[in-house]
Amino acid sequence: MSKTFDALKRAEESVGKLGSELLQRIGESQSAVIEDPTLDERRPARDGSVAAPAATRIQTQQMRVVSARVGGDEQRSDDLEEPKILEQFRLIRSRLTQHPYQPRLITVTSASKGDGKTMTAMNVAGIFALRPDVSVALVETDLRRSCMATNFGIGGSVGLSNVLAGKSSIEEAMVRLEQLPSLHVMPAGKTSENPAELFESPRWQQTCDQLRATFDYVIFDAPPAGMVAESDWIIRRTDGVLLVVRLGQTEHSSLRDTLELIPKDKLLGAVVNCSFQWLFWKTRDYSAYYRDTETPGK
Repeated sequence: MSKTFDALKRAEESVGKLGSELLQRIGESQSAVIEDPTLDERRPARDGSVAAPAATRIQTQQMRVVSARVGGDEQRSDDLEEPKILEQFRLIRSRLTQHPYQPRLITVTSASKGDGKTMTAMNVAGIFALRPDVSVALVETDLRRSCMATNFGIGGSVGLSNVLAGKSSIEEAMVRLEQLPSLHVMPAGKTSENPAELFESPRWQQTCDQLRATFDYVIFDAPPAGMVAESDWIIRRTDGVLLVVRLGQTEHSSLRDTLELIPKDKLLGAVVNCSFQWLFWKTRDYSAYYRDTETPGK
């Protein structure tokens, strides 16, 4: 039994250290919003309005409408787990919409591969798209290890790489999902051998300007920060970064290096993926609490 407690103690210390580093850096990011006068052009006006960029709007009515097939039956949560997961993403949406930056172009990245950034980006975009009055674009900017077309079960031969290479228009590379009409998806397209050069081209800036002019929110599924050269170009053109951390997998050294690479004024927050329950302690599940309120004595 002592070995069990020793293991729990080590795990608790590890998670505590990870969390304190994240909270410290996110706190610095919030301070940068207040203290840095150079960020005024990224803030909304006092009346809540934001100046429209001088960019051509994307003709969304010209996009193909496709039916998505997300994952398989074996990957779905049971009926009790799904509401809890959905509520967590609603919390993420709420905190992003209430952020002082009012970010609209959001990069979702991680410190290493396998942390769950793609599924997080898909679900963040999806939770925004559940609001019928909001238009959302989900763009896969990881041109080296593309998987979004497969995850959605849609064709992925044309995508962002084709747009940045000047071979396709955004309307040709992006599709609208039948199940969520507010959600528009642009996969990576053909895997590129030199993606950094594509993001250094003026077309990347033009693409971001057009996306901003057309959609209320744009979620970028980006490669792990610091692992590839194009990460800096992706982060530079967006309003902020949502960092995905996976408990039990993300190494502290990789996390520290990634936090150093992300500018303080860009870090919006962190999503802790695959959180687990302790042996003698459970996370609070308020959805279960509210389900029990109809039972006398609960």
